[in-house]
Amino acid sequence: MKKQIRNNVFETNSSSSHSLSIPFKEDLGKYDDRVFNNEIVYFGEFGWEEETFYTPYEKLQYLITAVQYFDKPWQSDENYWDHPQEVLAEKYNQWINSSKYFKWIKEMLFDFNGSTIDIQIDEYEKWNTLGYIDHQSSYLLEEENIWSEDEDTFKRNMIEFIFNPEYVLHADNDNH
Repeated sequence: MKKQIRNNVFETNSSSSHSLSIPFKEDLGKYDDRVFNNEIVYFGEFGWEEETFYTPYEKLQYLITAVQYFDKPWQSDENYWDHPQEVLAEKYNQWINSSKYFKWIKEMLFDFNGSTIDIQIDEYEKWNTLGYIDHQSSYLLEEENIWSEDEDTFKRNMIEFIFNPEYVLHADNDNH
């Protein structure tokens, strides 16, 4: 895929799209000082809505939802989605407790401002407890060079994404 950056142009090849507004270098380091104190963070649903996500919680929710697209917890089990809901819930919890990304996110938040979070599945969501990010946008953080396999780079980039109010996440579709 060829990466192109265009200013002041809306473009997509999907019926829905997510985009990320990234600040100029001089706006980096201006942080929202929100602290998450023992906050429960659930996976979110980022699909066809026409919405803009500004808050650290919303961006954190987007981040933890995106982890599944990089970790692929179902990859080693071809019958993953055929398991009963209670078995899936246990598999999700095992994955949440073993993922390096969730470990990094928790450490990053604590190191940044003492925040502590608990990542949980929504027990009341019957079909999709991991939430989702629309298919064309599930790798947005990677495409914008924010995602990293290097722990230090990942933590630094995600602090910037979550807490810098200049980073704004837009979700939209072509139905209006």
